[in-house]
Amino acid sequence: MLDAAAAWAAGKDSIAVVDLACGLGSTLRSVSGRLPRRQSWRLVDNDLSLLARAADLARPPDLSVMPIPVDLARDLEAALDGPVDLITTSALLDLVSHDWLDRLVTETAARRLPIYAALSYDGLATLDPVDPMDSAVIDAVNVASARRQGFWAGAWAGSGCRRAGPF
Repeated sequence: MLDAAAAWAAGKDSIAVVDLACGLGSTLRSVSGRLPRRQSWRLVDNDLSLLARAADLARPPDLSVMPIPVDLARDLEAALDGPVDLITTSALLDLVSHDWLDRLVTETAARRLPIYAALSYDGLATLDPVDPMDSAVIDAVNVASARRQGFWAGAWAGSGCRRAGPF
């Protein structure tokens, strides 16, 4: 997926990116090196501490970062307003409700925006090579995935959709 995003952006002189639920900026760190040199990133999260830490990341001079505090449960559409060429997110889509995901799809389609999403997890894992500790690791990941996560808490319960972890 990252190769496809990089190929899509290859002919551009600059790019404006909105990173939803940016956390500590891991998507910025992993994706920015594959995009055009001049980049403008809007880091969106509701956690002010994470935003401050992500905004302080060392970065090249042609990469600007603006932290934006947004409650994505209420203001997803506002988070996407303004100049944007690409939407990114990591470790988010497996935690949101079906209705919220529909809103994201509607907004990206209406705005004709590409989205790069990584680290989504559906509760299934296969590790290779096999190790006796595999099941303990997978169980720990599933327990962590099931923890209550703000507006996403129990979002998939009763929705009839596949969900992350055992809610």
